[in-house]
Amino acid sequence: MTGAPDPHGDATVHFAGPRPEDARAAVVLLHGRGADASGMLGLGEAIVPEDVVRVAPQARDFSWYPDRFIAPLERNQLWLDSALCLIDRMLRD
Repeated sequence: MTGAPDPHGDATVHFAGPRPEDARAAVVLLHGRGADASGMLGLGEAIVPEDVVRVAPQARDFSWYPDRFIAPLERNQLWLDSALCLIDRMLRD
């Protein structure tokens, strides 16, 4: 799926806590390689106050970029750009 034009464009975004419009604040939780959004929500439950909404997007194929972090940047750039766009859309929403 490395050739996808927007790898994270259709990412599922998970929420926990109060509805965003009722929350005092929001925390965006990003998982690491091989992990998932639900695990981050569990972590957030332990460290984020109850009146703060927790938001956790799920990366495509459980990774924000397809290759190792030491790979030439151009091999990961499309996916990294897509991830940053996803986070920007979430923050604006």
